Amino acid sequence: MSDSIVRIYMRRDDVIQDMSDEYGVENLAGQVPMVGDYIIDSFMDRSLDRNDPSNYGLLKVVARYFRPKGNDNYVAVVVEREAAGQEHIDLVL
Repeated sequence: MSDSIVRIYMRRDDVIQDMSDEYGVENLAGQVPMVGDYIIDSFMDRSLDRNDPSNYGLLKVVARYFRPKGNDNYVAVVVEREAAGQEHIDLVL
């Protein structure tokens, strides 16, 4: 499992879109995220206040697909984006 690649797909309006964002399992605490897990989104527009937790995104895992497009080492993780709130301040800042 250590050489597995997790590729992120975003679900928007019932369409699953490839985000071209990949992580090695080692970059996700050695785990493939499961349905219900959250990934803290590392992307933020430079114009936004980095000290405001609501400007950070949380990626909620809603589905996993093994061997997408026949790639044995890949896991497609489908996420939906949610805004972080004050309760997430210690996680994102």
